Amino acid sequence: MSNEQTVHAGGRPRLSSDAVQKRREEAYRLYLLGFSQREIGEALKISQGAVSQAIEAVKQLSAWAAKTAKERSVELNRQCYDLAMFTIHESARLLFSPASDANVKVAALGRIQHGCLLLSRLAPSEEMIALTEQGTWINAELDRIVEELSKEQEEKKMQNRVQPLPQPGSQRQW
Repeated sequence: MSNEQTVHAGGRPRLSSDAVQKRREEAYRLYLLGFSQREIGEALKISQGAVSQAIEAVKQLSAWAAKTAKERSVELNRQCYDLAMFTIHESARLLFSPASDANVKVAALGRIQHGCLLLSRLAPSEEMIALTEQGTWINAELDRIVEELSKEQEEKKMQNRVQPLPQPGSQRQW
């Protein structure tokens, strides 16, 4: 395998699919934060058209209508977690900035508290964790029982197929 990176006809390096997806997600994140496509393009060093395509690609991939309820729930929790963490980090930066005045620091502290509250609501309750563990145990037990019953059925089928061999010295009667 060559260490040389493949390049487009224009001479710029060709990104891996993972790198392209990460760039798309970053463009979408900045879009959600209210940055214009031009500003996003400047920050990511790509054209406004590429930003527009990246945003549309992420929107298409995250189309809720094509997802199950569980997938939608997981995605919503992930997005809420990401936004809460971003808010907490940015608010902490403002809180500890020497340039921030008292009003900014109070508002930042409120955002941090609100972000922590949101994160606490995303975490499953002890009751839900216990129910999930019980459900996992029940499913494992059901799988074991089904496997056991399948083996028993297979053994019965094999017993019906196999004819006992005549004992030595006995005569077969037709």
